[in-house]
Amino acid sequence: MRGYPITRRLTERPAFCRGCDDEMPKGTPIVSTFSWRNRGQHIHFCIPCAETIGKLAQGNDA
Repeated sequence: MRGYPITRRLTERPAFCRGCDDEMPKGTPIVSTFSWRNRGQHIHFCIPCAETIGKLAQGNDA
């Protein structure tokens, strides 16, 4: 895989999920990556959205 790693970590400050737009307080487990295509910002997904994306990537219904 090229580019930046996709990691599971805790939020360092309040953030919003890019999948469902829910607010995630500091310390929330997330899946995160970084992209210059996103104006040089991190992209965060809550765990339920990340699991849905994983199921879709595997070819399974969400």
